[in-house]
Amino acid sequence: MIKSVEIKMNLLHKNIVEVLSEGETIGFIVNTDNKEKPHALVTPAGNDAGDFDCPKCAIDAAVRTYFNV
Repeated sequence: MIKSVEIKMNLLHKNIVEVLSEGETIGFIVNTDNKEKPHALVTPAGNDAGDFDCPKCAIDAAVRTYFNV
């Protein structure tokens, strides 16, 4: 089964983006000083969900975590 997911992003600060799906916050992407993986994903509860090499990978991880896939 293929499910379509709409993602919206809201710039909260110059280095923090809120990721939303279905009107709910599913995570935050924070730009860091890490040169290899400069994009950190934080859950809505404030937990570290990993560091990623690109924003798309962080968004994919947020979606997978939120929808348990």
